[in-house]
Amino acid sequence: MSELKATGDAKAKLKKDVVLDAAFTIIFEDGLTGFRLKRLAAELGMTIPNLYRYFDDRKHLIYEACAHGFAKQSRANIDILRKLAAEEPTVDEAWRVFETLYHGALSPFTARSRKVRFQSMAILSEYPTMRPWLEAEMVQMHQASRELFSTFERRGLLATGVTSDAAAILFRSMLNGMIILDLGPADAHVDVELLTVLRRMFFSLFKEL
Repeated sequence: MSELKATGDAKAKLKKDVVLDAAFTIIFEDGLTGFRLKRLAAELGMTIPNLYRYFDDRKHLIYEACAHGFAKQSRANIDILRKLAAEEPTVDEAWRVFETLYHGALSPFTARSRKVRFQSMAILSEYPTMRPWLEAEMVQMHQASRELFSTFERRGLLATGVTSDAAAILFRSMLNGMIILDLGPADAHVDVELLTVLRRMFFSLFKEL
């Protein structure tokens, strides 16, 4: 590949990322049904036909925008977990980081983001080529979680019968399972009570010290 073509490819990717960032912001603000290509094109100073240089159709753009936006969120959590694993934290230190993540999962911003993601998953079946990307993101999140719990496993701190793999799955289930709150009655939980239960579940993974 020539240097000129490589530069052109990099610029094209940058432009596509800018389009995806803008599209995700609009989807988050207006929802999937309220997303309009006309607004996106206007905000980017582009024409609608130019948008189709990067995407097959409107649904393809929406799914890639959602995937792009959620990938950023996912990678931020992955970075947090890997940094924590490198520090070989105490159980209390790990809980304080997890508590921050859980608080974030309970925020109105994250709840709204989850709803958009939940709705966008319906488009996945129409774009099966996106499935490997989604699976890769899930694998990376699991690996980062397992890396962290492996530090406790090596130090003999996990409870009897608990493996780093099992602990990582439970952690991800607790974090990602917040979607059930968004689909139920608005008064179905109390944040403090929920965090108390999550804390007990988290500490049950470890030996009593």
